[in-house]
Amino acid sequence: MNQLAMVDTTITRPLANYHSNVFKKFTNDDRKFKETLINNVLGLLSLYEATHIREHEEEILEEALCFTVTHLESVDPKLENSLKAQVNEALIQPIHTNLPRVVARKYIRIYKNIESHDDLLLKFAKLDFHILQKMHQRELSELTRYWWKDLDYENKYPYAREIGGICDISAMDLISSYMRPLYQVLLDYFDEMEEELTKDGKAHYVYYAKIEMNKWIKSYLKEAEWFER
Repeated sequence: MNQLAMVDTTITRPLANYHSNVFKKFTNDDRKFKETLINNVLGLLSLYEATHIREHEEEILEEALCFTVTHLESVDPKLENSLKAQVNEALIQPIHTNLPRVVARKYIRIYKNIESHDDLLLKFAKLDFHILQKMHQRELSELTRYWWKDLDYENKYPYAREIGGICDISAMDLISSYMRPLYQVLLDYFDEMEEELTKDGKAHYVYYAKIEMNKWIKSYLKEAEWFER
């Protein structure tokens, strides 16, 4: 059972050094995953996370995904709160399809409820998270100031709310002609982001960034509607 400890190392290794054959040690002679793995929930969770860096036609990891999801869902009601929260978060969105800082924020909340947690480590984790959060907020503030003040978008494009809820080139025809340059800037930004992230094998992050951008724009629109009332 201790062999499952190596899974954490496997899922953090660069993909170039990764090979799915290392998971064969967790299977029986009939190539089915050992039922004894079920007793190690953290190990099972690590194996589940490892399945999300699988490549096409890696059958052993496809089987591992089915195996781990089935058993994590079955043991979930019996788990203590902190471990239950960790399992639930992973089943909703695995680490490899999430943003590292989002994962960190969620795990800080889980970790503080673990009885054996290290207070000093928890304090430093919170401090690190908040420092980076403040830095990103400043960057966002500067970007917003550049777009809406230096480029005078507020006066040039008074109906910028039209782009809310869309981040797709096919939606260009749905937007008024005077809004299209602004919308094109947004699309170009996501294209550049995708190009950069593709180099690190993280192009799928752009999908989630678009979802969050839609939420962000809609929240500002709602705030503006409340203000006008």
